Amino acid sequence: MNAEQFYEQLQSINDRAIALYNCSAEFSNKSHLAMDSLEELRVALTELRVAEDQLYQQNQELVKTRAAVEVERQRYQELFEEAPDGYLVTNTEGIIQQANCAAAKLLNISLQFLVGKPLLSFVASSERTAFQNKLDQMHHMERIQEWEVLLCPRQGEPIDAALSVTNVRSRSGNSIALRWLLRDITERKQAESANRKAQLLEATNQALETEIKERQQLEAALRQSEERYRVISELISDYTYVYRVEADGVLIPELLNEAFTRTCGYTVKEMAENGWQSLIHPEDTVIVIQHARLLFSGQSDVFEHRILTKNGEVRWVRNYARPVTDAIQDGVLRIYGAAQDITERKRAESEREELLAREQAARKEAETANQMKDEFLAIVSHELRSPLNAILGWAKLLRTRQFDQKTTAKALDTIERNAQLQTNLIEDLLDISRIIRGKLDLQICSINLVSVIEAAINTVQLAADAKGIRLESLVDSTVGSISGDTDRLQQVVWNLLSNAIKFTPQGGRVEVRLARIDSCVEITVTDTGIGIKPEILPYIFERFRQADSSSTRSHGGLGLGLAIVRHLVELHGGTVHAQSPGEGQGATFTIKLPLPTVKSQ
Repeated sequence: MNAEQFYEQLQSINDRAIALYNCSAEFSNKSHLAMDSLEELRVALTELRVAEDQLYQQNQELVKTRAAVEVERQRYQELFEEAPDGYLVTNTEGIIQQANCAAAKLLNISLQFLVGKPLLSFVASSERTAFQNKLDQMHHMERIQEWEVLLCPRQGEPIDAALSVTNVRSRSGNSIALRWLLRDITERKQAESANRKAQLLEATNQALETEIKERQQLEAALRQSEERYRVISELISDYTYVYRVEADGVLIPELLNEAFTRTCGYTVKEMAENGWQSLIHPEDTVIVIQHARLLFSGQSDVFEHRILTKNGEVRWVRNYARPVTDAIQDGVLRIYGAAQDITERKRAESEREELLAREQAARKEAETANQMKDEFLAIVSHELRSPLNAILGWAKLLRTRQFDQKTTAKALDTIERNAQLQTNLIEDLLDISRIIRGKLDLQICSINLVSVIEAAINTVQLAADAKGIRLESLVDSTVGSISGDTDRLQQVVWNLLSNAIKFTPQGGRVEVRLARIDSCVEITVTDTGIGIKPEILPYIFERFRQADSSSTRSHGGLGLGLAIVRHLVELHGGTVHAQSPGEGQGATFTIKLPLPTVKSQ
């Protein structure tokens, strides 16, 4: 029985006692009624005493309960105040009604000034709308709600915080308050960021290691060095800058750090006066302007270009630029950037490309030389075998002694002609060997070129007649004498005439001229033969070079004649060059030899 019920019962008994008293006065003459009323009054008083005892006991229990509740409340208050995390109690509108010391410390404000302030005022302005939306939805939430928010303490740096919010409801189920748990997670965020960077760096290193393993040892070492340099240079900026974008698009420097000034030599004032274009290499101006337009459109960009320092030095930089836009005015306010000096990397790349080009050229030259050697050996084998076959064939036939005098004479002529051809081939090989070893000597004397040319013509006349080729000479007999080796110069003219006859078809024409041009004597051999391809012409005087080096070529020879001609002419202090309009249009070879100088007495 509680106190309220007790007093109700007491009032009932009192009312009954008064009624009984009134009844006893009214019916005093009725003794039997009075006795009944007194008995009923006695019972009521007994019940009243019992109820009073029960009420006393309940009151004692209530006192004990209240004391226990007070102890628990005090304990809760102490835990609330001394908790390491921030605890808040707000009304449903987010106004702080109660807070602990940790919350006050987290928000950098005295506890007494914290109560009564809206929690929204401590939220970063960029996140207030989202925070208010979540606060409005808390009326309908049954479970604990958790999210992260950026808080701005009074006179302090923003902090990342994790929030846990619980609804406090009345017995009727209405939301009457909100309990908040605030936890500073700034260090956790920093650790997560550092972990992501470490993972990215680890992934980058693994990728580099994988790529390096696929390269050859020398190339792998070079690539590894370049990649390490690239990663380090991307993480460390040589210089930084900040440009303000004016309404007319002009860039005004606001910040150029010491590294910028040290690298480029310009101060902020000088850059403002000269403009950023003065820093760009003229050949890179167009491409830098294209990237600048991309920045003005609000997009970040990374690009490489050259700059001209104040002392005129050209340097390469890798530019990382990011525009800062204004959402209200819809334009770029500033351009933040950082750049690395990559001059050494570019120089290394250039040197590597040059080395690679030289290596490829040397390899190609070696392959060409090797191919030419193989072709030359095949030609030598063929050219030496052909006359030997003829000589051996006729020699075996002559041993039978079954030929008449005419056939025998033909056989001997063939043997002699092929033996002479063999001798000429061997002489060419010996001459080339002497030229390579620098052992080719000249027997210098005063010679008449007219007789040299006539002797060479007489040597090849039969070959020209055999092909029906007109061999013409236009010789100026007044050119005088020169100093030289008679046999070697005759060899030169003979080589040119032999080649002309060899490569001129039936019924063609070969012309040799001798004339004096200023202080030189000029010998010209012109033919109406097959001509020289334009791509072959620059190499026509090189050793082992032939327009047709196949085993089925239609013209014999080792391809040494013109190389010997050039060397012999140069030993005489002269020059030789070839001209040809093209295939099927003949060729002209011109030799220029110096006339002896006349010393004044």
